[in-house]
Amino acid sequence: MKVSVFEYAKQKHKNQFRKDGITPYFTHSHDVSVQVAKISNSETLFHTALLHDVVEDTDTTITEIRENFGAEIAYLVAELTKDKEERERLKLSKKEYTLYMMVKMSNDALIVKLCDRYCNIKDLINQHDEEFTNYYLDNTSFIMQNLERNRIKEGRDMLDIHRLLVNEIITLTKQYETHSYE
Repeated sequence: MKVSVFEYAKQKHKNQFRKDGITPYFTHSHDVSVQVAKISNSETLFHTALLHDVVEDTDTTITEIRENFGAEIAYLVAELTKDKEERERLKLSKKEYTLYMMVKMSNDALIVKLCDRYCNIKDLINQHDEEFTNYYLDNTSFIMQNLERNRIKEGRDMLDIHRLLVNEIITLTKQYETHSYE
């Protein structure tokens, strides 16, 4: 019997937690998929959102994703998976590499990635590590400020939905920048 994408992702992230050490990691994957569902009726994007961190954060391979859920979802998950060796070879900082990846992504993968970023920013409210929060907000601001220009320079589309998500992320980032840690 074939397992559902939801159950597969939940099982793969079993015993993993968010940075707060309390929240099950799968909650994030679920939140990203809900955010994707708010803006797209694509089942493929919804499933990709559920699986977006599975290869990066577990022992799962792209081949397993392809075998279980098809080539399209596997391709999108691969686009969303950071490659540490590539980053080191390119000699890029984390934020520069994330921007580099987002510039090169397909329009569909970028929707999932922007929803992921949005959910990560929203999760900062539960984060009591001011240094990490400031680091993440700084990285996000850098990426959002440079994304459209760099995609256009590379001949990549920037869809209206991308711009909407970028604007929502910028707005949310500005709200957190004024947050007090007292």
